[in-house]
Amino acid sequence: MERSSKPGKSLKKNPVFKNKKPKAPPKQKVARTIGVKRFRSRKHRNFGTYILKIIKNETGLGASKSAIYNLDSVVKNMIGCMGHEAAVLGKFINKKTITSSEVVSASKLCLGQKLSQKAVQYGMTKKNAYSELPKIKK
Repeated sequence: MERSSKPGKSLKKNPVFKNKKPKAPPKQKVARTIGVKRFRSRKHRNFGTYILKIIKNETGLGASKSAIYNLDSVVKNMIGCMGHEAAVLGKFINKKTITSSEVVSASKLCLGQKLSQKAVQYGMTKKNAYSELPKIKK
């Protein structure tokens, strides 16, 4: 038997309830905690802008989005590989800090001998050029 809002009338005949869907149960209120910071989602690290700048400076040409995406994934993989190898070498020597010698050894393991020598030489020249810049006093 159907309940009705008024005696003698059924819900089916009442136009107010004709096309109305049943209500969802009310959401439970979450108690707010005071003093807890909410962190934003981390942005994805992307080297695409830097890769494009280097390509334009060295060759004077541009690159498509798919080419930048592929080069970005290669750079991320190489950084991950070199970081992992340097960490393993640091643990092997029982040191908590990674020195330049571990990074050079990791680059030799990941890149190979000839490519590693060129990469280390290029990195050292850039490091020396950066260290020669005048210091900004605060």
